[in-house]
Amino acid sequence: MRTVTRTPVPARPRVVRPVLDFRHPSDVTVGRVVVDKDSEMVATVQEVDGQWVELFRPTGLNWRTRWSRIRPATEREHRQLLAIGRLHRQQRRGLA
Repeated sequence: MRTVTRTPVPARPRVVRPVLDFRHPSDVTVGRVVVDKDSEMVATVQEVDGQWVELFRPTGLNWRTRWSRIRPATEREHRQLLAIGRLHRQQRRGLA
C-alpha cells in the first residue's frame, strides 16, 4: 500500500482595492452609491447641499450626514444595496 502525502497549498491572498474617501464636497455626485462611516450603512446619494449629503436606502430610510463621513462603496457593497432593494420589494409584495 502506497502512502501519498500532499503538501497543503496556501490560500491565495484576497485582492482588496483600497477605497479612497472623497476629497471635496463637489466629488460627491447624486445617484452614487456610498457608505456612511458613522452608521456603516450603504446608501445612494439623493441630494448634496453644501457640506451636507442626503442619503437614501431602498427600504425608504432617508438621512443626512456630512460629506466627510461618507466613502465610495465597493463593488460588494453596491451588490449588497441591490440585494436589500430586492428583498424589500419581495417583502412588500407579500404584505399586499
